[in-house]
This record gives sequence, structure tokens and C-alpha cells, in this order.
Amino acid sequence: KYAVNYQFGQKMWTPSDISATTPQPDERPYAGLLFGEASVLGYSTESSYRLSLLLGTVGEQSKAGDTQKSIHEAIDATTPEGWDYQVEDEIVYQVTAEADQLVGRPLILIGESDLSIYQRLAVGNFQSELAFGSTVRWGSDLGANYNNLSLHPHRLQGMLLPPNSSGVMLFATAEIRYRYNDITIEGDTPDEVPEITLNHVQATAAAGILAYYNNAGIKFSIVAMSPDYEEDTHKEYIVGSLGLFWQF
Repeated sequence: KYAVNYQFGQKMWTPSDISATTPQPDERPYAGLLFGEASVLGYSTESSYRLSLLLGTVGEQSKAGDTQKSIHEAIDATTPEGWDYQVEDEIVYQVTAEADQLVGRPLILIGESDLSIYQRLAVGNFQSELAFGSTVRWGSDLGANYNNLSLHPHRLQGMLLPPNSSGVMLFATAEIRYRYNDITIEGDTPDEVPEITLNHVQATAAAGILAYYNNAGIKFSIVAMSPDYEEDTHKEYIVGSLGLFWQF
């Protein structure tokens, strides 16, 4: 089967202390991304392929600083003070090819499980990388939702489930990648911003649940990531990702 997917969004990266009015050493710069992405998918019960094109902009024209300031003001959170020192304006582009392939899907006492391996190649001036990973799932009718495999916490899952179907799926996945470039770290910045060094070898692990009933569903995952620049004092980052969806 085949499908086309469109995604629009805004992302932002900030140093750990957003109350600082001047750039601090060993901290990543402020960076914002406003983007659109179009993808073509081909999938079956045993494989899934995705080819994507991302176009967007970083810098002041991404309006990420305005968004964060507005949200923090609305919820009475710390005001971000450093957006004047963000990565400067630049058009970004990226082409990404992904492939998931089933290794096996044995039946167990309750439901079924499967093991898959995947590869991803991204080329462009945003975040070029080569990645390899593996995913384990447990649930029911896993062949019908094989195309929902993904490690990206920002990608909404469950959009190509069979109509009026129901089920629950648990999953765990791990990935290692070599990132060649990252504009949010290596992009042009004002002279006052200290330079930091991209960590080329990175890793991610995730675990979560996808549940759906008829045409609505929910996906929750916990994602652990290694630092993406060498000067970072954190050993890892752990974030939660929640997605809600409705098919119509």
C-alpha cells in the first residue's frame, strides 16, 4: 500500500538556563525551526519505506522565540532572555529515506510480538545523519499497523491504521547514528556566542504504548537521548512524548 503524509511544525532549542541575558560557556545556542515536510510511504505487513522532503527556515524568521515567550508568559513560566543570540536566518532543506524490515513475528501465549531492524539516511543542511536501529513490539494484529514504526517523538503515530480497528501495542526501540552536521549547533551565530562542538556519534532509546479504538487513539513514549554536543555536562536527556489522533 502507499500513502502521502504532510507535516507542519515549529521546533526550538535553548540553553539549560533561559533566564541568562548573555550567552554562557558550554551551552548550545538558541535555535528555532519553522518547517513543512512531505513524505511518500510504501508499506506492507513486513516492511515500511518512507521518503521525505523537509523545507523550512531557522533564525528570527522561524518565530520560535516569539512562540516560546508567548507560551511562557501565558503559563507564568521563566521568560527566555537569550533569543537575540539565536542561530541566524537561513533556509534549511533535508531529504530523508527510511526503511523498516521485519526479522520475525512469532505468536506467543497472549497476542504476538515482532522484531524489526531499520536504517535511515538524511541529507541536507539541517541534520544530516546515517542511523541504524531495532524495534521490538508486543500486541495484536501487528502486521496491520507495521507502518507506524518510528523512533521520532515528534511524529504523530497511528495515522494509517485500518478503519474502525482496535488494539494496543507496546514497543521498545534503540538507535545509534552518525550525525554529519547540525545547523542548530553549527549554524552562524552572533560573535558573542561561544562555539561548541557537534557530537557526531549519538544514540537514542525509547519505550511506549500505542492504543486505539475505532478511529481514535493515543500514543505515549519515554525517550532517552545522548547529548548532541561535546561540551554538554549532561550524560543523557529523558523526555516524554504524547500524541492524540483521530482518523476521518
